[in-house]
Amino acid sequence: MHTVKIKSYMRQASGITIIEIDKLSMQEINAKIDGIGIQQLAFSTKDETVFHVGSHCFRNRYRIGGTALYQCQKFDLIESRCKALDGWARNAMTAVKTGIISQPTFTSNSRELNQFLCWCYKNGYSDLFDSVERYYEAYTSYSKLIYEKYTDGKYAYHTATIKQSIAFNMLYWFFPECTINYKPALPKVPVKHGYNQTPVPPEQDVARGLGLCTEIFNAFTEALLNGWKYPFQVNLMGEHLWTFPHRWLCHTHRATPPEVSTSLWHYRSGTLKPQTHEFRIKRYFEALETIAEENENPQVLTTYRHRLGKWAHDSFVLMFAANTGMNEQQIRDLEWLTGEYEVVPSTQGFRTVKWRAGRKTQSFTITNRFVKDFEQYLKLRSFLTRERPINYLFIQIPVRVEKRWKPLQLSALRKLGDAIRQYLDESFPFLSYRQLRLYKYNYLLKEFGVVVASQIMQSSIGTIAKAYSSAADDVATKEISAYYNLLSEAHKKNIQRRKQTSTPSGHCIEPGKAILLVQIDHTVAEPSCSNFITCLFCEHFVAHATSSDVRKLLSLRYFLMEIRSQSISAEEFEKLNGATLQKVNYIIERLRNTSSEFNAAADLIESEVFASEILTDYWAALLNNLVRVGAMK
Repeated sequence: MHTVKIKSYMRQASGITIIEIDKLSMQEINAKIDGIGIQQLAFSTKDETVFHVGSHCFRNRYRIGGTALYQCQKFDLIESRCKALDGWARNAMTAVKTGIISQPTFTSNSRELNQFLCWCYKNGYSDLFDSVERYYEAYTSYSKLIYEKYTDGKYAYHTATIKQSIAFNMLYWFFPECTINYKPALPKVPVKHGYNQTPVPPEQDVARGLGLCTEIFNAFTEALLNGWKYPFQVNLMGEHLWTFPHRWLCHTHRATPPEVSTSLWHYRSGTLKPQTHEFRIKRYFEALETIAEENENPQVLTTYRHRLGKWAHDSFVLMFAANTGMNEQQIRDLEWLTGEYEVVPSTQGFRTVKWRAGRKTQSFTITNRFVKDFEQYLKLRSFLTRERPINYLFIQIPVRVEKRWKPLQLSALRKLGDAIRQYLDESFPFLSYRQLRLYKYNYLLKEFGVVVASQIMQSSIGTIAKAYSSAADDVATKEISAYYNLLSEAHKKNIQRRKQTSTPSGHCIEPGKAILLVQIDHTVAEPSCSNFITCLFCEHFVAHATSSDVRKLLSLRYFLMEIRSQSISAEEFEKLNGATLQKVNYIIERLRNTSSEFNAAADLIESEVFASEILTDYWAALLNNLVRVGAMK
């Protein structure tokens, strides 16, 4: 469904059909494109984000209000754009429906594509779809601009690489008949293989953030469920604060309302200040009227009770993220249909909440003490959604009552933090989903050990190792090493190796007769036919410039990168696996240099391996085995 506002605009702007990706099959979507034409289509994802792709088929487009839709005129239609965007749409839908990319990734890619196209229109490349050569010319100029902004520090590494890659990778979607082997334009943002480690938030920051959010949730939830009348007092930050039906709802000692608020509302006594100025007298009586309206029926979600609900709801999201350690997308995807659930025992001190959402079973694990908070949240959610049914556990509650509620928006914690710093606590700590997840890793590891941490967090041993290294805990690091060694030993016993000419690393010309390369002098690199990683250091090892062999080597590199953080330190990893990684990179580089065509093919395979985890059978099975024994997710 779409908002009332979008529906009304669609009635005005005839000729726009919104395809809801989540509700149609790939065949049905292709049939829509065939029957209606790409110029009349927009795509909507399950979180109701809309990309009006058809608007780019026209020379001019005019945005409709505050929506993502555009009004276009038939005489502005450009056939070359229709053909190119038709190809893009079909390829994009195939990628989504076959699981190559997720709907959030589709949304992100569409946003980047939209920015690229808008830049082209404004910078002399409005004809970029006239030919593949013209498109590549436009992309080259755009890529150069992105690189300059990256070197100037205006774009972060990740942002710059995404912007460059999206514009290039879409080329063959727009021009599927193109046979020219184009390469990414230069200069290109250099590849970084390092891991940007997220610091573990200080315990005092987490305590302060959780403490205030818990107080906000408890106070405002109680006020809503019990129908408290304005003005009422709540206990926040060790103070009894009067709360008003106003944007600056209360006055804490850590944030000061503007003079326009303090001149009317007496935050210390919970009263209105008498006014003498004509304008302020008008505001005084408007405030009295607002209080009367809010108190007429406290069980109705009026403007400011609606905002109290948003404060309480969003504060609970932070509490939930800290307690479960779930990442942002996992939290946003939690469905809640029937309201029926069960709480079952988990590891000591924890409970697992389970329920069914359609055909899926969903669950999360929380501490015993948090069960009551969760049940209180369900009461709040029920109160808020009585007249607004929504099938997600968490909600995007808009500031204005009349706007339609949606699934939880992106960056909800950042927006909550911004609001708290503006209205309640100017020094409220910055806490992200990733930081809270990392903090829980460390808590579980220190208190319960790696086995419990792996079970509760459902994470790979590598991810847990990163949490350990951030905490710099010697005891924890030893436990990680011991646990991984145990898994490795068990895995070796379960795998039956056989002699073969084709090996997981490449090919062998003399199976069973490993001979150390003379030029290699590394204690870890002693070749053994029972360890395919060490094949690289054998005289009998051979690698061919074929897709099969380069995928084997890239799969090996992917595997090494996955376990990289399981070493005690970067130095330890270098000691154990550094020579292997260097050898893999050296061989791949030599294979790439055989021809420009093979180099391009290697680029595609590398993207498949590292973006989609399309590994060779051996390395995929090795990772799956670790997943099966609970070591990796």
